[in-house]
Amino acid sequence: VRLGVATASHIGDDYFVGGLGQVRTVADGRFHGPSYWLANFELRVPSFATSWLVLQHVAFFDATSTAPSIAGWTDADELAAGLGLRLIGPMLGNLTLRVDVGWSLLDAGPAQVSFGTGQFF
Repeated sequence: VRLGVATASHIGDDYFVGGLGQVRTVADGRFHGPSYWLANFELRVPSFATSWLVLQHVAFFDATSTAPSIAGWTDADELAAGLGLRLIGPMLGNLTLRVDVGWSLLDAGPAQVSFGTGQFF
């Protein structure tokens, strides 16, 4: 969970939320404002594990809100849920390849797929 509040009124000082490292179903920086909250929850279940290779199945939930002030935080900009896979190489410096498929719970539309490296933070 992350929170941020700024007193600046210039758009360049806003918090920009969205994208692979924050909310997996929206584009980078899609939402912005001088205050925000962001929450990511993951359940990771290893289905195969050796000293060379780990396969994890992931279920996730992402949520965020941006607003001009804390009072606007009750209206979520995005709520999303999805599933993913992680392929981890413990003997390769914990190299992690990931793929996530997420669906917006607020906007009907197609699933969004994201690829990346490393675990989601």
